[in-house]
Amino acid sequence: MSYEDRDWIREPRPRGWGLGWLPPWGALVAVTVAAFIVQAAVANGSAAGDAFIDDHLALNRRALLSGEAWQAVTYLLLHGGLGHLFWNMVGLYAFGSILDDLISRRGFYLHYLLGGVAGAAAYVLGGGEARVVGASGAVMTIIVGTAL
Repeated sequence: MSYEDRDWIREPRPRGWGLGWLPPWGALVAVTVAAFIVQAAVANGSAAGDAFIDDHLALNRRALLSGEAWQAVTYLLLHGGLGHLFWNMVGLYAFGSILDDLISRRGFYLHYLLGGVAGAAAYVLGGGEARVVGASGAVMTIIVGTAL
């Protein structure tokens, strides 16, 4: 019997339904893949659905400046295609699994979110006019955080 096997030293397991049992990078991969499936279903379902995603969920400079602030976060869940999603999630897994051992769970989520919002801010301040989707900026902050 080891020290970790004793009842009083074990951490309690999360109760109820949720993604708390996954590491932070795993939860982000699961949520992003689920969002991509919904995005693909909506985009393939109708032209109006695709237009809604482009106008209200993807990062669009004019819409963001007119008050649709949620776009600074929702664009992280959308991707331009299966290859785009795959390579972002590979990067998140490869470097996120290392960073997960170095910082707290809350710190990991905050690092990812702030990296994505900083990417959106850089895009808006740079004057870009095209729609932006993907978690590349947030994944890059995970890679840089791991390297540092």
